[in-house]
Amino acid sequence: MQYNSKTLTISTKKGKIKILKSQIVSCQEFMVGTLLTLHNKKSYLLKEDIGDLKYFLSEENFFIPNKYSIVNLEYFEALFSDEIVLNTGRSFKLLENRKNSLISRLQLQETITN
Repeated sequence: MQYNSKTLTISTKKGKIKILKSQIVSCQEFMVGTLLTLHNKKSYLLKEDIGDLKYFLSEENFFIPNKYSIVNLEYFEALFSDEIVLNTGRSFKLLENRKNSLISRLQLQETITN
């Protein structure tokens, strides 16, 4: 995996693929690797752990709801007491100590867009 400020390059069976940061909807770590889900519903299982992606996805659109997930707030749909739901239908566990940070970020984004 290689990345710069705007793209992530991964190796697949079909060769190398460049992915724009803005196309990433979510990342979720599992025992076998990290599942990278894109806006076009394609997914890639990376051998890297989520910690490797946290540095690449550390800008304002991305949020870390728990230690195994990163979500793109551009796809945010709803907030429940202990989970974030994206407009793709996927939900992610939200740790209690991350909830206030998310609410602040969402309020800031709403202020900027209005």
